[in-house]
Order: sequence, then C-alpha cells, then structure tokens
Amino acid sequence: MSNSIILGCGDVGRRIVNVLLAQQVEPANIIAFVNSSASLESAHTLGVEAFKFDLDSVDEAMVTWLTKCQSADCYYTIAPQKQGEQDLRSRALLTLFSAHQINPKKILLISTTGVYGDAKGAWVSEKTPVNPQSPRAKRRVDAEQTWKTFAKGRDIPMSILRVPGIYANSRLPRKRIASRTPVVRSDECGFSNRIHANDLAAAAVQAMQRACAIDTYNISDGKPGTISSYLQLVARYLGEPELPEIGLEEAEQLLSPQMLSYL
Repeated sequence: MSNSIILGCGDVGRRIVNVLLAQQVEPANIIAFVNSSASLESAHTLGVEAFKFDLDSVDEAMVTWLTKCQSADCYYTIAPQKQGEQDLRSRALLTLFSAHQINPKKILLISTTGVYGDAKGAWVSEKTPVNPQSPRAKRRVDAEQTWKTFAKGRDIPMSILRVPGIYANSRLPRKRIASRTPVVRSDECGFSNRIHANDLAAAAVQAMQRACAIDTYNISDGKPGTISSYLQLVARYLGEPELPEIGLEEAEQLLSPQMLSYL
C-alpha cells in the first residue's frame, strides 16, 4: 500500500487521517506535514509520523522529508499566504518537487467555491467558468492552475475539491455569536453553501481513491442558505438569543471587509 501524505494536517487534515484509520490504513502508512507545534503534537496523538515545515521559508533541508511524497497519495490542504494574487506556498513546494523529481502517485487539492466569484444568486456547477473577484479567490485559482500544470505534465491523477464554508461543532463562530455582532437581513444577502468537516474529509478520501484523471468537484451539503440564517441557527443551537438584524447599507459601515466579502 502506498503512503498517504497529509500536507497541512490541521483540523481537516486530522479528520482525513481519522477516515483513513477507520478504513484500516496502518498508521505507519500515514505521514503528516504541519506548521505548528500544536498540530505536530495532535498528529503524534493520532499515532502517525509527523514533520514540521514552513512553506513561507523553504530550504533544501526539507527535501529529505519531502521525498516521502514520492509515489504517495498526497492531500494538500494548505491555504495560500494572505497577500498577493499568486499562491506562493504551492509554487515553493512544487519547485522543490520539480527540482528533485518528486512525483506523487495521486494528488488531492482543497480549494474553494470562492473561485466562482459573485454569481448574483445563480446556480453554479463545475462547468461554470471561474471568476475570482478578490485577491483571496485569485490566489486559490492560481493554486489550482499551478497544481494542475504540475500534475498534467507528469500524468498524475488529481482531484480538486472546491469547498464552501466548513462547519463542525469545534468550528462554530462562538465568539461572533457572543459578541452580538449584527447580521444582515436574509432578504438582503445572497445565498452561500456549507459542508460539515467530517463530510469533507470523507469526500476527500473518496476522491483520492477514485482519481484517475484531473477532475474538479464542488463539495457541499446540498442545503444552501444565507450566512445570516446560518448565524441565527448557530445562535439558537448555542442557546443564545437571536442576533440583531440590520440592512446591507448599515452593514457596510459596521462589518469587517472580510465578512462583507462573504455577503
């Protein structure tokens, strides 16, 4: 059995590890790459080998570890850096792969439905052209293209999962609910989509195991709704009163640019 490499073993990466372990994959066949001491400890708790590395400061010393990606199933869950329109982290890693002829057996890339931009309420599918409108989305499109070019040039099967908002009990916006930050009235904000973190992990493993070409999938729980209705639902789940509602015009003065971008 080939190794499964989790490049970016944070919350979703650890859930992927749990799916693999539940399928009776031996811990010795799973290797995690992390960027924090906390994630390193969490990976060791799962019983898998783990290495700490930083794609913002790449050096040749990483190559010894990265050779473990050779002929392995590689799950890439690392988000791009927070500035610019290119994913410099993916580019740095694949530069090392290319220089040292490291070729995974298969690749799974976690991307975002944000690559479609604002569809003005229209439905999108995998055939919808990308239309990134924020630097964050442009970085994700760059990541997709960078990885696809690498995989295509080496005839490596690859699955891209375009993921919307991820939810789970451990990921609920408790601080936002507690702060009583207002939400925009649902009739004034667009629809969005979500996926439970466990369902995303299961989908990632399925897509990896079935990959035979370069394919893209939108991964969602199939129940779109406004982010405001989601936040009100979370408030009720947490036993908190409903959040105050405001109009979009007022929200543009009160909410952060990041929150507004989701609206």
